[in-house]
Amino acid sequence: MNETPAYQLRRSARARHVRLTVSMRHGLVITLPHRFPLQQLPSILRDKSAWIADALRKVEQDRVHWLAECRMAQQLPETIELPALGRRWRLLQQPSTTARLRLREQGDLLLMCGNASDHEAAIALLRRWLRRKAAEVLPAQLSQLAAEHELRHGPVSIRSQRRRWGSCARNGAISLNDRLLFLPPELARHVLLHELAHLREHHHGPAFHRLLAALDPECLLHTARMRRAGDLVPLWARDLD
Repeated sequence: MNETPAYQLRRSARARHVRLTVSMRHGLVITLPHRFPLQQLPSILRDKSAWIADALRKVEQDRVHWLAECRMAQQLPETIELPALGRRWRLLQQPSTTARLRLREQGDLLLMCGNASDHEAAIALLRRWLRRKAAEVLPAQLSQLAAEHELRHGPVSIRSQRRRWGSCARNGAISLNDRLLFLPPELARHVLLHELAHLREHHHGPAFHRLLAALDPECLLHTARMRRAGDLVPLWARDLD
């Protein structure tokens, strides 16, 4: 490396050693112990130059891939399939003189009326539709499963969590991710049972897993499949940032 790349310098009272990290958002970040002498930093950068160059190159590749995904996510899908519901719709755009976008169902058709050239607004409209579909079915499915297993839950909310398929508060309130509709029925059911199990066991210890296995005899298989479940969510319904 012929020249030192740009970097952010941070001090940390908790740090015991110099730590170098590279990310798409922050670039190269160097975290130093609180009293680390700055005059030693150039030699560390020289020693780590090969690692830094390789890490920055990989981050740039990730950035290019991420930008490509962002562009793809702005494209409206031709069809929308919600396996959890066993339904599929064909999305059709109908030009209209009104500026306001509207979406309505007509059998197996989703009709988007208005000017869909504003891709951000069109995607937001589809996401609101997804939230409504989830609100129509997921709370009812959860309550039915709860009744079958003699469990009582609190209020149910539908959200678009970035990293969780669902959550259960200690007061029994349960939040479900609207993207559950993109999962096969057995995996969506597994997530609902997972949250219901937290009504009795507010942790992920052995007692919780025993209870979940009793509620869902195929929980090990379903848990393994859930590790890649995010891949089932189409780009337009993801948060790419």
